[in-house]
Amino acid sequence: MIKRIKKIMESINNSGWLINDVQTESIELFFVKKNMDMNRGKKVNHIDVTVYVDFEENKIKYKGSSKTRLSPTMSDAEMTNALDVAALAASFVKNPYYELVSPSDEKILYPTSNFSEGEFKEFGPRLAEAVYKADVYDNGKVNSTEFFINKNDIRIVNSLGVDIAYTKYDGMIELITDWKEELDEVELYNMISFADFNPKVIYEEVKNSLLETKERAIATSLPKIDGVPVLFGKNAVKTFMNYYIARTQLMYKYQGIFEAEIGESLQGDVKGDSVTKSLLPNLKNSTFSSPCDEDGFVLKDVDIVKDGKLATYVGNKRYSDYLELEPTGIPRNTKVKHGSLSEKDMKSSPYLKLIALYDFQVNALTGDFDGEISLERNLYGEKTNPYP
Repeated sequence: MIKRIKKIMESINNSGWLINDVQTESIELFFVKKNMDMNRGKKVNHIDVTVYVDFEENKIKYKGSSKTRLSPTMSDAEMTNALDVAALAASFVKNPYYELVSPSDEKILYPTSNFSEGEFKEFGPRLAEAVYKADVYDNGKVNSTEFFINKNDIRIVNSLGVDIAYTKYDGMIELITDWKEELDEVELYNMISFADFNPKVIYEEVKNSLLETKERAIATSLPKIDGVPVLFGKNAVKTFMNYYIARTQLMYKYQGIFEAEIGESLQGDVKGDSVTKSLLPNLKNSTFSSPCDEDGFVLKDVDIVKDGKLATYVGNKRYSDYLELEPTGIPRNTKVKHGSLSEKDMKSSPYLKLIALYDFQVNALTGDFDGEISLERNLYGEKTNPYP
């Protein structure tokens, strides 16, 4: 298919092109309680082609671009027509000029997964077994579950000679758990994401979800608490840290949204520990791991915030060229240095811990955050009290 596209591009007016070819094989299982309701799989091939056209107006150079999606079932005539239309559309887009990604001598860090070590179609039932192994309580149960596991064969090719192919896996389990105590019945939702097959981790996640649902069912009203530290847990911490990632994006600097200079504080007056964080192309069991960005730029570890100060702006080749900076790409895994207090230290005095939050969001412009708290705990020593 890529050979066909390359040949067609030779006959079309363009200044360059980029092909993102993704072939996905998936397993999808749907359970109601412990009974399978549906079992299906699919194989799809999405081929996105970006066509670039360079042109000048009033001695100003532009690089227009337009993207179209092709199908392996299309004839050469149909693909030629689609790519011609994309080239025409690109000729009207006045993006400032920039260079495309060139082939790199950097070592490519390919993602790995143990999903590659067995028959792919067998992992669905094995994941279901891990989930329902935790479903052993009299008052609580797994109400429904949806499993999605994808094997993605990805190839990125451009007109300058970039050609990177790799395979990555991603999985997701959507889980509804119920718990009934006397007259109260509670239902909670959880989503588990993964890139490796680890039944022990899945079992623990489901068990914790069931026990958190129990706590929600027996929770009492929260008394008035003043001056007690609040601890965030689980995905809220990840979302909270997106505030700092947004403030290191070259695109936002170019647009004038954020204008901090290297070495400038991103935290303001710090009363506790300063943030230090990095972006990584590869992280164990992460669905975001990738050796390159969507333009084919090879990724590597990047330190973005050090001791609360901006260490590096990150961005793709386009915005790096606009600001005359070395491109970094945008790795999508985050590593944050731990603070000076251990977990034991943080739990040595009364505190309120937010266990389950729905729709937790952070506004990168202001730093404001919000979300619906569905379960929290007030702990001190061995004493634990859940609150709705």
